[in-house]
Amino acid sequence: MPGGAAIHPRPLPLWQQVVDMIQRNVEEGRWPVGHRIPSERELCQQHGVSRTTVRLAIAEAVSRGLLHRVHGKGTFVARPKIHQPLVQVTPFAAALRAQGLVPRTRLLAVMTQPADPATAHMLGLPTGQEIMRFRLLGLGSGEPVAAYHSTVPAALGEAVLERLEADAGADRFRLVVDVLAETFGWSHLTAEQTFEAAGASAEEARLLGLPRGAPVLVVTSLVRNPAGRTVEFARAVYRADQYRFHLTRQIEVSGQDHES
Repeated sequence: MPGGAAIHPRPLPLWQQVVDMIQRNVEEGRWPVGHRIPSERELCQQHGVSRTTVRLAIAEAVSRGLLHRVHGKGTFVARPKIHQPLVQVTPFAAALRAQGLVPRTRLLAVMTQPADPATAHMLGLPTGQEIMRFRLLGLGSGEPVAAYHSTVPAALGEAVLERLEADAGADRFRLVVDVLAETFGWSHLTAEQTFEAAGASAEEARLLGLPRGAPVLVVTSLVRNPAGRTVEFARAVYRADQYRFHLTRQIEVSGQDHES
């Protein structure tokens, strides 16, 4: 049968069999990234199942990140999500390269201004002391995947700006934290991070090529140098359709008393 093996009655639900067929076609390269899959009607005819079964299967394949829908155009094979473990902070460029993508950053804007009370508190500065805000766009093989907003003390930011401007037009990926570590010779940094789901703002949607309100993953970070001083407050907005975080944790089981 075109597009995979025929579906046969067996204990596994029919919709799950269709999902397995979709996954095989994607993983074995019969349906490459960007390929428009057969219509619901065609899948029903190919595999002898109902339209309800096909719709359930496609919905599950979309939820797994195998497919994505484009309104008015059809359903297509999705690009594999960028996978980043959380045991340690993996450089975003490395996560992109692991997916076969070419990482690059683009400096969008820089602003110097007095620190408001909230920002001053986060950076451990007096209110009103100058800070620098950087906006960057992260690209994977030319496609926008993340928007970055970074705030640093102005005393550190001037050196960052000089290096980022020197990189303008170069095919490389460097975030503010990378430049800080390189400029000041910090061998290690620590990051206190929070993760949340959100809807893309109008500006984020424009930068990332998404509809306004589309789901995004937001990571905020307080970065400290080896001396424990906070050197950056950062907010990264990732496309939820192209990015996922992975975490393996030990589970401590309580409430089980054992007597010898």
